Amino acid sequence: GMSFGGLVASLVARAAKKLDARVRRLVSIDPIPPAPWTNAAFLNDMHGSGSSAAAYYLRICGDPKWEKAFGAVGPNDELAIACAQSLCAAGVRPFNSYEIIQTKREMRVMANNYRLTAHHVRCECNDYFDGPAMLVLASERVAFFGAVYSNTADESSAEACHKLGQVEKEIFLEGDHIDVCAGCAMMREEDFTSTLAAFLA
Repeated sequence: GMSFGGLVASLVARAAKKLDARVRRLVSIDPIPPAPWTNAAFLNDMHGSGSSAAAYYLRICGDPKWEKAFGAVGPNDELAIACAQSLCAAGVRPFNSYEIIQTKREMRVMANNYRLTAHHVRCECNDYFDGPAMLVLASERVAFFGAVYSNTADESSAEACHKLGQVEKEIFLEGDHIDVCAGCAMMREEDFTSTLAAFLA
């Protein structure tokens, strides 16, 4: 799993082991910081979280102006229209009613991610996978999670992520959270693919 999925994978692996399932390995790619968090103020700011989600969504989709602030744009229909317009301007997609609906669906996935994150940071779960794990971390993760979620350096550190499993392999890749996750997902990171193959062998 990667990002929030990296943390979910640890929880699922732990639950599976409790049901006597065989879980061989856990691979977690730049996971969000494990709970507890000291500052979850962003969760009470739906406008702010919606704008942040839009910015990162557009970056993933290839908009070169992903850092643009959305100002008064809200997290619902207006945000979907703004995203669709930006994607069209970047030459990624045409701008029409279908693309607006599709963009809105994709934004709902991101909104659900925020809800899951909110649940996680308030649960203070410490019951993670206790088997062998491979941990992939972005070199700029502390800055990224500090800017997006207001995590402290300790909360987003490599040491904090070690609670997700018994780390046997750990690699650091250059870039921020999104760059590293995308690079690993597309198998573009040679260090990741070679280390993963050795870990799963």
